Amino acid sequence: MSGNAAATRFLGLLRAHPGPDFRIEAAAVLADVPLGQAMTAMRALCDARLVERTAPRRYRLLDQGPASSWLGEREIEAARRRVIEWYLQGSYDASQYMDLTCHHPLKIEVSEASVRVPEFPDRQAAAAWYEQEWANLVAAVQTAAECGFLVLVWQLAATMRFVFMRADRCEAGMAVQRRALRAAQQLHDLWATATILDGLCLAYMQLGQGAQSQDANAAAIAIWQEIGDGEREAISKTTRSLQMMGSRDWARSVGYIEGIIASTEDVSARRIYGVNLGNLGECMLELGDLARARSLVSKALGIHREFGWDMGIADTLWNLSRIMRARRRMADALPYAQAAVEHAKRTTDANLQGRTMLELAVALQANRKYDESATAYRNALEHARLAGDRGGEARVLERAAVLRHELRDLTAARAWHEQSIAVSREIGDRWYLALSLERFAETLERLGREREAWAARAESLALFKEFDEPAARAALARLSIALGD
Repeated sequence: MSGNAAATRFLGLLRAHPGPDFRIEAAAVLADVPLGQAMTAMRALCDARLVERTAPRRYRLLDQGPASSWLGEREIEAARRRVIEWYLQGSYDASQYMDLTCHHPLKIEVSEASVRVPEFPDRQAAAAWYEQEWANLVAAVQTAAECGFLVLVWQLAATMRFVFMRADRCEAGMAVQRRALRAAQQLHDLWATATILDGLCLAYMQLGQGAQSQDANAAAIAIWQEIGDGEREAISKTTRSLQMMGSRDWARSVGYIEGIIASTEDVSARRIYGVNLGNLGECMLELGDLARARSLVSKALGIHREFGWDMGIADTLWNLSRIMRARRRMADALPYAQAAVEHAKRTTDANLQGRTMLELAVALQANRKYDESATAYRNALEHARLAGDRGGEARVLERAAVLRHELRDLTAARAWHEQSIAVSREIGDRWYLALSLERFAETLERLGREREAWAARAESLALFKEFDEPAARAALARLSIALGD
């Protein structure tokens, strides 16, 4: 093939790329040529101003025409399959670092491309690759679906399921998972279907769509039971227990979690076992059994340290700080909160980072380190908004309002309270709305707005009556006295 013909073929195949820009390795895979040959061809196209370099080893087509028809549909389809498999290979390798739950890293068969994807030495490198390739991955799933590459559709979506846990990616991530579910069902592949249902469950949870999340979770559990995969069933059930805890159904959560613990006590499922010990400890904290809570969470922490699993370590340290605060041991809470933040920073989970930063802010405030506390609140709010965690946003706003109240900055406290209450109403979080209204009443009272304070307390009282747990009963007693009931 002459030089001009080779360059024309190279350009035509570049037009078959599914996303907006690409690495030189992706171009080589598309054209099915060695990397050196691709670099030579790319330089010629850049000189001809048909392609521009956007970053080292990265390019964008300036000539956005369709893939050249003279290449033939089979050659274009083969090129698309090669490059989608290349993206799958990269996403699969990177996904091994993106473990945001008690899942073990996903195991699937991946075809190895002739030109390797970049190696990922650590979680940060994997996260950076996803950041750079996110649009290409979403486009690759769409192209795979259009070409009928159904296995590639669900496999790509499965490797991406923890990458859309961010506010600006949720909608695209949801579309990817829905498309993947259709592909898995068309293939009649139960394992693939349940895997995607697990991903959909997480996506619905992220978007605050509780009913849809529970439906996807129940369907996944049913399939894992049908095919006899006890470990994956336990993982899906762990997600279900988190849904129950999120609705503050503590009594039912305890029995459900104890059942998971009984089924995962063997060594092969030790990490899932540890997660559920920690979840049970959190239930005990909410139910007021602080001694048992500390014992369970400490045992879970030891298991997570065996695996060097930063997310699990951060989560258990977060709970230990809360337990210490519940025991009024504020000085003991602070080191746990600080360590929780450090471990959370080693993950790519913005939700976890925001949650641990909020706990650090509260612990700093409890220890009268007000300037540091204010900074921690700002960081926590930033992370909650990055993750699209509206509930987390409301909690940060509320606790920041309590700090302003404590510092006698009542005007600022009122503004923060009002923002928190607005978010809680918007998302339907009746528990946190009740807490916020009670605290808001204290600020209103200090501002001399007794009638508004009374109304806030009355609404808070009505809301707390919906809950049957120690914290609600204590709040009802306080509010009844304040309202003169």
